[in-house]
Amino acid sequence: MSEKAGSKRRVDLIKSRIVEHALKVHETVEALRQLFEASLKDPSKVGEYFEKIDVLEHEADKLKRGIISEVRLAYLHPIDREDVLKMVTLLDDIAGLSKASSKRIVAYSKGGLKLGEPYASDLKSIIEASYRAVDELVKIVKSVIEGSREALERLSEVEKLEKEVDDLRLKVLEELYQECITNLKPVCVILPGLIDDLEAITDACEDAGMLLKLMFSSRF
Repeated sequence: MSEKAGSKRRVDLIKSRIVEHALKVHETVEALRQLFEASLKDPSKVGEYFEKIDVLEHEADKLKRGIISEVRLAYLHPIDREDVLKMVTLLDDIAGLSKASSKRIVAYSKGGLKLGEPYASDLKSIIEASYRAVDELVKIVKSVIEGSREALERLSEVEKLEKEVDDLRLKVLEELYQECITNLKPVCVILPGLIDDLEAITDACEDAGMLLKLMFSSRF
């Protein structure tokens, strides 16, 4: 095999692994959504879903490390190499944030706390918006890998979902502070960190989407 053919084969492998990694991250966020639903309806199952998230997060991390190794060996322009590494890291951060969020949910569920309204509905909306943002991001990843401009238009949807989550975060915190200023409850301690982790998922989606848009015209 010629050096040129070998290099192209490695680049094609990197592209397929990037898509595989993005899909694994997507599975992780879907499992987070299922875990939160279980915390509302059947808290006994949250541990089962957390184990699933833990496995998926480790699988995503393994794929990330494999991509990084391949990128280091591939013949890529330095700028392209840096962009690929940044993008894969941002995607992997989403899986890590999903696991961190799920840990918090498991902790309060096992402690006997069940979220009431309006917090349950608000957090469900945040998680749903986060899931949709990741879903759009995966389509953008595929678009860039395939060299198609079509799905890049989805970036505006990711940005819209990030703003939606940011607005919901402020709404929940305002409700929480109004309640907690006169009546300190477990939710006063638990929810702020969980909300911040969830918001960080859509922040990472927006950052990765912007980077992918810039990468589209690169030599990768």
